[in-house]
Amino acid sequence: SEGLQNLRPWVRALPPVHFNFLNSKIMNSIVTYFKESYIELKERVTWPTMPELQKLTTIVLVSLAIITIVILIMDQLSKLAIIDMFYGNI
Repeated sequence: SEGLQNLRPWVRALPPVHFNFLNSKIMNSIVTYFKESYIELKERVTWPTMPELQKLTTIVLVSLAIITIVILIMDQLSKLAIIDMFYGNI
C-alpha cells in the first residue's frame, strides 16, 4: 500500500468499515415492523368465519366459471368471424 501511495498520492488507504448490522437502526426498524405486523394480524384483524369464507369462495368460483364461459364464447365467435372474413369468398 505504501508503494501505491507513492505512485498515486491521491490514493490513500481507508480504515476498515465495521458494520454492526444487528444493532443498527435499520435492523431495529425491521424487527419492529414484523412485531407490529404480527400483533395487528393477531389482535386487530377481523377474520371471516368459516361459513362466510365458504360463501365468498363459492361466489368467486361461480364468477370465475361465468367469466370463463363468456370469454370462451367470445373467442369462438371471433374465430368464426375471422375465418369467414378470410375464407368466406372461396
